[in-house]
Amino acid sequence: MHGQDDDFFDAFYDCFLNSSPVARGIFANTDMSRQQDMLRQSCWHMVTFSEKRQASDELRDVAAIHSRRELIFAAPLYDTWLDSLIEAVRLFDTQFSDAVELA
Repeated sequence: MHGQDDDFFDAFYDCFLNSSPVARGIFANTDMSRQQDMLRQSCWHMVTFSEKRQASDELRDVAAIHSRRELIFAAPLYDTWLDSLIEAVRLFDTQFSDAVELA
């Protein structure tokens, strides 16, 4: 599943990395193609959670990896990450609205 979603994840990471020198440093030596694949998979797990209201083992693993005890930088960057995600959605969703942003 690639194509326009690649553009979406490119836009997300452009926004995220340009929003924070800390994030840029953390991801400086990261294989961004692999990182985008992991984020794409995580997003699908989150969508599945929103439909089923039950976290998959994979989503629990992602949550554990990004917990405060595992990644010191995760909590301080959460707002920047979320703002970057919303900005990417704003760029790609032709029906973007205040309600979409709130959701």
